Amino acid sequence: MESYYKQNKKLITDILDILEGHFGKNVEFVVHDLSLDYEHTIVDIRNGEVTGRKVGGTGDLLGLRALRYNGSNEGNCFNTLTYAENGKILRSSTLFFRNGAGVAVASIAINDALHFHFLQVHLQSLT
Repeated sequence: MESYYKQNKKLITDILDILEGHFGKNVEFVVHDLSLDYEHTIVDIRNGEVTGRKVGGTGDLLGLRALRYNGSNEGNCFNTLTYAENGKILRSSTLFFRNGAGVAVASIAINDALHFHFLQVHLQSLT
């Protein structure tokens, strides 16, 4: 049986295209296929230079923690402070896609470096 990601690849790719086009190069978007070994769940990534990750890479500790929950929304994380392996402090959000049994089968994560976020908020306050 094909994974959720493979079944919905076109839709997920379209979602990443609009997010990347809207937010630009300073925000990373990561898709994880959770049917794969956790060391190699990244199947699509945009702006991977934010964290230094790439396709074929692993999930992070936030994802592992969130996967402990099987409730419909308990594992989703929004605006969480995390640290990338490259030392950057990130604001991260993760949304899990679940099958009919409520098991997380894929996820989309958004990561932006906080220095960019704070600069943007500061510049907006000046206008």
